[in-house]
Amino acid sequence: MTQSMHSRNGSSNGAWPVQPAGRISLLEVDPDLANGDGDARLAVAVFRFGAGAMPSEPPAETRRGCMLGYLVLKGLVLYESAVCGRAAAELLGPGDVVRAAGNYTSGTLPTRVTWTALSPVLLADLCSLDPHRSGAVIEALAMRCEDRAERAAIERSICSHVRVDVRVLAQLWHLADRFGVVVPGGVKVDLPLTHAVLARLVGARRPTVTTALQRLVQLGYVTREGRSFRLAGDATSVEDLDRRSPARDFAYPDGGRDSYHFQAA
Repeated sequence: MTQSMHSRNGSSNGAWPVQPAGRISLLEVDPDLANGDGDARLAVAVFRFGAGAMPSEPPAETRRGCMLGYLVLKGLVLYESAVCGRAAAELLGPGDVVRAAGNYTSGTLPTRVTWTALSPVLLADLCSLDPHRSGAVIEALAMRCEDRAERAAIERSICSHVRVDVRVLAQLWHLADRFGVVVPGGVKVDLPLTHAVLARLVGARRPTVTTALQRLVQLGYVTREGRSFRLAGDATSVEDLDRRSPARDFAYPDGGRDSYHFQAA
């Protein structure tokens, strides 16, 4: 993660905490894990992190061989996997199951995973679950993993588009499915999405994403309201944009040029 990303999202969280922040009743904060019919006494350890780069998980010996990972209870996490220095990112939020950052080897390719808290984050340590009382919860967590895999497949499809303006609009509508609020004439997405974060999510350079957003605003697909994005109409606007010429109807914001020939990153 670049230094500029750190400065925008806060300072580094340093090393993994020696002790959890406390324990909470898992089904009180996430009752959907048992459809309201589980044991409310099912407690888990929780770890709290401020906005900024998050540390790798504790030494393996402290995990007792457990591979369940962590459940995001609060906040947003930018999760990036890099191979040969090129990273792909996804945005994780409450309800997502995640493995901690670190160095992993899948097959023959060494992979570096990093994660950054875009807002204060609270994680539940799933290894602290009582296995004798959490069978239904484990099944629900497996379903959450399947949901995340499906979203990741959609994001790979989005990033396969050559044009970055199409990628950005498709990614915003993809995020709207989960984080958006329906408003008159469209959907509002209120997330801490800087141009740098969006660039990570769509696999482009930040200046290219800035230009893409300028075009989307000028063509009426997107409106900015503070940090929020207001998406006009519905998700079919992505197909409409894809049919348009990359340079058509787009002038430089300062009026200094007649049109801008869009370049994909």
